[in-house]
Amino acid sequence: MKLICLIALLNIANLAANDGSFAAYVLKLYDSKYTSSNKVNLDFGLSELTPTFDEVPNIDLPITTAISLKYGFSRITKKLFYKNFSYHSFEYAFIENRNSHLIRSTTDNRLNIWRFGFGWANGYSKKILSKDIELVHDININWMKTRYPNFSNNDNLSKFIDKWRFGSDFEFGINIPVHKDIRVELRKINSLSFYNFKMLPWFLGFGLDNLLQRWPDLIEEELVSSLNESFPIILWAYRTFVSYSIYKLRENNSFWPSKGIQSLSSSGFAINLRFSF
Repeated sequence: MKLICLIALLNIANLAANDGSFAAYVLKLYDSKYTSSNKVNLDFGLSELTPTFDEVPNIDLPITTAISLKYGFSRITKKLFYKNFSYHSFEYAFIENRNSHLIRSTTDNRLNIWRFGFGWANGYSKKILSKDIELVHDININWMKTRYPNFSNNDNLSKFIDKWRFGSDFEFGINIPVHKDIRVELRKINSLSFYNFKMLPWFLGFGLDNLLQRWPDLIEEELVSSLNESFPIILWAYRTFVSYSIYKLRENNSFWPSKGIQSLSSSGFAINLRFSF
């Protein structure tokens, strides 16, 4: 096993030593045109989500207040690689609580959700009136525990109550700066929670998802030369379209393209105030 790992590392080093696609990809991620730093984001906000599950009547979840703490690794381009655009990314671990205690007072309608996991957000900032407006594409995997009395009345939804369930989220939107380290976020949230989780079929789907998301990075120079200033917006729209399409396919098949059962899906909107340190 050690010999195999050593051979693999030597092959990677050999690729990196030549101007192959692998070396170009690594340089794109970590070369000197990026400013890298550790970062903490503290988010406060409001959200409203609507769950979907077959044979379950529409349920209007109460509006929730949310607090989220994220810690991770941030990269921002030093130079504007595209006219008036800069690239940003953030790989992070997070913990989050959403609850309706401040909005609704009736005990039987209180929603409380705890989540923790790992995510990756990226996109492009465009200078508009000297403000860096960010287009954001954010995906994460998470473990979620939900407490909501109204769910316990339904056999299907009760499977997700007071138990940690594995799932994934996809969000997209814009961030608007109001101060150096304070931003207002407007986001569309799409969430999946899996009842009968299976690692292998989920991992195969996760790999396909990432392949569809990341392949444009390998030919970025060519795409920029042909699309010019439209490239950042088109790439953000493409990644959003891919994520939303896969989210819709996995509503009724947890492990698409493999076979799976239905997921508990939720979608809605959120507005957050973000503090960065």
